Amino acid sequence: MDDEPPCFECHPVPLTENETAYNLFPLLMDQLRTGGMGDPLGVDYNAIKFVFDLYDVTDRRAEFEKLVSMFREYLGRMTEKKGGSKEPDYEALECQYNLKSPGTQ
Repeated sequence: MDDEPPCFECHPVPLTENETAYNLFPLLMDQLRTGGMGDPLGVDYNAIKFVFDLYDVTDRRAEFEKLVSMFREYLGRMTEKKGGSKEPDYEALECQYNLKSPGTQ
Protein backbone atom coordinates (compact mmCIF):
# COMPACT_ATOMS: atom_id res chain seq x y z
CA MET A 1 0.00 0.00 0.00
CA ASP A 2 1.20 3.50 -0.84
CA ASP A 3 2.45 5.50 2.16
CA GLU A 4 1.61 8.83 0.49
CA PRO A 5 -2.04 9.83 1.04
CA PRO A 6 -3.95 11.47 -1.84
CA CYS A 7 -3.61 15.23 -1.94
CA PHE A 8 -7.15 15.95 -0.72
CA GLU A 9 -6.39 14.06 2.47
CA CYS A 10 -3.31 16.25 3.00
CA HIS A 11 -5.34 19.45 2.58
CA PRO A 12 -8.91 18.63 3.61
CA VAL A 13 -10.14 22.24 3.89
CA PRO A 14 -9.72 25.03 1.32
CA LEU A 15 -7.93 28.15 2.43
CA THR A 16 -10.43 30.79 3.51
CA GLU A 17 -9.49 33.10 0.64
CA ASN A 18 -10.15 30.27 -1.87
CA GLU A 19 -13.54 29.08 -0.59
CA THR A 20 -15.64 31.22 -2.92
CA ALA A 21 -13.69 30.25 -6.05
CA TYR A 22 -13.73 26.60 -4.93
CA ASN A 23 -17.50 26.64 -4.51
CA LEU A 24 -18.11 28.41 -7.83
CA PHE A 25 -15.71 26.30 -9.94
CA PRO A 26 -18.01 23.25 -10.20
CA LEU A 27 -20.96 25.49 -11.12
CA LEU A 28 -19.02 26.72 -14.15
CA MET A 29 -17.63 23.39 -15.34
CA ASP A 30 -20.30 23.05 -18.03
CA GLN A 31 -19.78 26.63 -19.24
CA LEU A 32 -16.67 26.05 -21.32
CA ARG A 33 -16.20 27.62 -24.74
CA THR A 34 -15.15 25.07 -27.33
CA GLY A 35 -13.35 25.20 -30.65
CA GLY A 36 -14.46 23.74 -33.97
CA MET A 37 -13.34 20.22 -33.04
CA GLY A 38 -15.03 20.37 -29.64
CA ASP A 39 -11.86 21.01 -27.64
CA PRO A 40 -12.41 23.36 -24.70
CA LEU A 41 -10.76 26.78 -25.06
CA GLY A 42 -11.78 28.48 -21.83
CA VAL A 43 -14.63 29.34 -19.51
CA ASP A 44 -17.40 31.65 -20.73
CA TYR A 45 -16.82 34.96 -18.91
CA ASN A 46 -20.53 35.80 -19.26
CA ALA A 47 -21.31 32.72 -17.16
CA ILE A 48 -18.89 33.90 -14.48
CA LYS A 49 -20.69 37.25 -14.29
CA PHE A 50 -24.06 35.48 -14.09
CA VAL A 51 -22.86 33.26 -11.22
CA PHE A 52 -21.33 36.26 -9.44
CA ASP A 53 -24.67 38.07 -9.68
CA LEU A 54 -26.63 35.02 -8.60
CA TYR A 55 -24.47 34.38 -5.53
CA ASP A 56 -23.81 38.05 -4.65
CA VAL A 57 -20.02 37.73 -4.93
CA THR A 58 -18.45 40.90 -3.53
CA ASP A 59 -14.73 40.80 -4.40
CA ARG A 60 -15.35 40.02 -8.06
CA ARG A 61 -11.91 40.89 -9.41
CA ALA A 62 -10.07 38.59 -6.99
CA GLU A 63 -12.56 35.74 -7.49
CA PHE A 64 -12.51 36.22 -11.28
CA GLU A 65 -8.71 35.98 -11.32
CA LYS A 66 -8.78 32.82 -9.19
CA LEU A 67 -11.41 31.17 -11.39
CA VAL A 68 -9.61 32.04 -14.62
CA SER A 69 -6.37 30.71 -13.17
CA MET A 70 -8.09 27.50 -12.06
CA PHE A 71 -9.67 26.98 -15.47
CA ARG A 72 -6.38 27.62 -17.27
CA GLU A 73 -4.69 25.03 -15.07
CA TYR A 74 -7.56 22.60 -15.58
CA LEU A 75 -7.59 23.04 -19.37
CA GLY A 76 -3.81 22.77 -19.52
CA ARG A 77 -3.95 19.44 -17.72
CA MET A 78 -6.78 18.27 -19.97
CA THR A 79 -4.69 18.92 -23.08
CA GLU A 80 -1.78 17.01 -21.54
CA LYS A 81 -3.96 13.90 -21.34
CA LYS A 82 -3.71 12.43 -24.81
CA GLY A 83 -6.75 10.30 -25.46
CA GLY A 84 -7.65 10.28 -21.79
CA SER A 85 -10.80 11.25 -19.99
CA LYS A 86 -11.91 14.87 -20.10
CA GLU A 87 -13.23 14.67 -16.55
CA PRO A 88 -12.02 17.39 -14.17
CA ASP A 89 -8.64 16.74 -12.60
CA TYR A 90 -9.77 17.78 -9.14
CA GLU A 91 -6.72 16.28 -7.43
CA ALA A 92 -4.40 18.58 -9.36
CA LEU A 93 -6.52 21.60 -8.48
CA GLU A 94 -6.72 20.53 -4.85
CA CYS A 95 -2.94 20.45 -4.60
CA GLN A 96 -2.43 23.80 -6.30
CA TYR A 97 -5.21 25.71 -4.57
CA ASN A 98 -5.40 23.81 -1.27
CA LEU A 99 -8.97 22.75 -1.96
CA LYS A 100 -10.94 19.83 -0.67
CA SER A 101 -12.22 17.14 -3.00
CA PRO A 102 -15.89 17.38 -4.07
CA GLY A 103 -18.05 15.24 -1.84
CA THR A 104 -15.62 15.23 1.09
CA GLN A 105 -16.17 17.00 4.37
